[in-house]
Amino acid sequence: MGRFAEEASKAMVSRTRVSQEMIAAAKKKLQVDQVTFGMDNYKTSDAMQDLALLYIANGQFAEAKPLCERAYEIDLVSLGPDHHNLTLSLKTLGLFYGAQGHPDLAEPFFEKALEIMINTVGPNHYLTASTRSALSSVYRAQGKHEMANMMEPTRSAGCGCLSGIIVLFMLMVIIVAGFIFQ
Repeated sequence: MGRFAEEASKAMVSRTRVSQEMIAAAKKKLQVDQVTFGMDNYKTSDAMQDLALLYIANGQFAEAKPLCERAYEIDLVSLGPDHHNLTLSLKTLGLFYGAQGHPDLAEPFFEKALEIMINTVGPNHYLTASTRSALSSVYRAQGKHEMANMMEPTRSAGCGCLSGIIVLFMLMVIIVAGFIFQ
C-alpha cells in the first residue's frame, strides 16, 4: 500500500480530512506519472487511484468518480479483463460507492474482483481473502448476512503477510465509514 492510500485509510479511521498538501502531492505524482509512463499506462492508473482514495476519504466524491472510472478503463485495456491487478481498480470503484452508503452499487465491483482473484491467485491467497472480506462487509451492509457468512475468508496456508491485513482493514473501514456518514 502506498503513502497516499495509507493517508486515506488513516483519515477514514480517525474521521479527519486528508490535508490539501497531501492531495496536491498526489496530483503532482499523477502528473509526473502521466508524462513518464503515458496517459494509458497501468502505473498512471495507480496514481489516479491513489488520488481518488484521498478524495474518497475527504468525501469529495465528485472529484473521485472520474479518476476511479478512468483508472478502471486504463487497467481493463492495458492489463486485460482477467488480470489480478485489475482488481485494484474494481475495488476502488467498490469503495467509491460503499463510502457513499451504496452497498448495492459496490457489490458487483467486489464480486468481479473476487472472481478474478480466485481465478488468478487462487482461493486461499491473502489478497483473495481480503477481497472476500470486503465483499462480506458489503453483503452485511445490505442485510445479506447468510451471503456474508459464506464470504468469510479462509486462512491462507503459510501466509503471514501484514500488508494483506492492512488492506483488509482499510477496505472494511472505508466501507463501514461510508454507511456511518450517509
